Amino acid sequence: MKDIILLSLSLFVFSCSLFPETEDRYGTQLESIEFSDRAMTWNEDFFYDSNRMTTMKSSDKIYELVYEKDRIIEIRSIKQGASSANSKDSILYNENGTIQAVYNMSRNADNRFVTFRVNSFEYDYLQQMVQRWHIKISSQDTISSNKYFWKGSNIDKVEYYNSNNGLEYTSFFNYDNKLNYRRQIPTDLQDPISWSENNVVKIKWEDPSGRINIDCACETCRFDYTYNLDNYPVEIEMNNGTSARLNYR
Repeated sequence: MKDIILLSLSLFVFSCSLFPETEDRYGTQLESIEFSDRAMTWNEDFFYDSNRMTTMKSSDKIYELVYEKDRIIEIRSIKQGASSANSKDSILYNENGTIQAVYNMSRNADNRFVTFRVNSFEYDYLQQMVQRWHIKISSQDTISSNKYFWKGSNIDKVEYYNSNNGLEYTSFFNYDNKLNYRRQIPTDLQDPISWSENNVVKIKWEDPSGRINIDCACETCRFDYTYNLDNYPVEIEMNNGTSARLNYR
């Protein structure tokens, strides 16, 4: 259920319109996102060296990006006020440039980084990602897994499986025809929904157990978007009361 809640908060989906609203401004690289809900507001800020994003700051953490040529190979997480990273994600690529695995690491009692979980990815003959496994390193057990189904360049459906390979719930996605802002957010790199070309406009959850009505922010999640002249979202309104303002450079 944690995946549902995180996805509902991080995905911003739009209710379809023949004439989506547009603001008279440009920008393609994220500078900041200002979030708000019924109880609080919070920000994410993005910093660059030339055209390469180097740092992302949230209310409680700083994320530093490490590159090898043009690929992000490490995302270091530093708590606000700390002098060094307390956790990091190490990214391994296949020869063709697709992501093979993301290693989630944290510091142990000896202050050394150790891997506690691996996200492993499988691809089809079109090089579209079709399955992801969450593997616990200490036991080598699969914690959970997801299967992904594509329609063109967007993920159309996701099936979520538990550690016993039992289907827990399914989500279905609709999209707009604009540019997916989430592809720019480094902390979304290991979430394949952010790999889709366009922005999600609706998520419909199906859960035979009936738990989604209790645990999920919205059984059917919808968002309204306003776009800039470069076809990126600048305002988002979600049907659970969450909203966001996106600023670009």
